[in-house]
Order: sequence, then C-alpha cells, then structure tokens
Amino acid sequence: MNSEQIVRLIEKNDSIVIFRHVKPDYDAIGSQLGMAEIIRKNWPSKKVFCAGTEDLPADGLVSPMDKLDDKQISCSLAVILDVSNRARVDDQRYAMAADSLRIDHHPFTEKSLPMKQSTPRRLRPAN
Repeated sequence: MNSEQIVRLIEKNDSIVIFRHVKPDYDAIGSQLGMAEIIRKNWPSKKVFCAGTEDLPADGLVSPMDKLDDKQISCSLAVILDVSNRARVDDQRYAMAADSLRIDHHPFTEKSLPMKQSTPRRLRPAN
C-alpha cells in the first residue's frame, strides 16, 4: 500500500481510530499521537481518536487515551501503528472496525493479519 492508497482510505472514512501496541513506549505513543495530529491538520472534518489502555508511562507527559464504545470503533477506519502482530494490538476491538490499515517498520509476522501493510514516506490529502 502506498501513500496515495492510505490517503484514499482516510478520505473515505469519517471516523478514524488509531491503535498502538501493548505496553507502549514513546515510539508507539509518539507514532499514535503524531498520526492523529497529521490527520486532524489535513482533514479537519474527520473524527480522530487514539485507542489504548491507560498503561502509559507514569511521567505525566502523555494525556489519557480516548474512551471509545464498540459502535464508534465499528464505523471507523482502524489505523494500527508500530505493531507486528495481532496479539500486540493494545485494544483488540480494532478487528471490529469497518476497515483497517497497518503502518509499521517491524517485520510483518502474520500473513493472516487482516490489515493492509504500508510504510509510507509522506501523507498528504489528495488534491
């Protein structure tokens, strides 16, 4: 999947939920919050949420994640970041999403993972 395909997925969905891995480090949290900001800046009409447990670093630098119900997730695009397999996605409800996309730098360890794989360089809205 290339950047243009990612943009099309974002543009076709009104709601986007961004997921990260369990026991998040700043790589995962930064990727998640950064992607949320990129989408909000480029597509201000989109509803963008960050999912995950409250298992965050105790230094107080990171705000709590969004509280989401199943209905919100089921009508959203799930963007999964910094995760190499299904078991490591922090909130397993990602599988309920209307569509999904995985963007990561880790090896793709599960051929059956029902996500589109991508390693884009830039993300910009289509003109």
